[in-house]
Amino acid sequence: MTPETCARRLFLVSVAACSSRLMMAGQQTPQSYVPKQSDRPEAMESDEAGFLNIFDGKTLDGWEGDPKYWRVLDEP
Repeated sequence: MTPETCARRLFLVSVAACSSRLMMAGQQTPQSYVPKQSDRPEAMESDEAGFLNIFDGKTLDGWEGDPKYWRVLDEP
């Protein structure tokens, strides 16, 4: 075997090994994203200024909508 043939085979084997390694690396499952505490919104301490509660907890007084779709149920 000539030195050129040996070098050519070594080159082809190394290219094949690198490409198979890259293909295997692409098949790894990604880890799920877990947000850091700094990424999460801060909880509000109270209602914003001008906040208007539109539900009294018992009736739909003041609501505009089709009663066919909206109702209040007294369920535990």
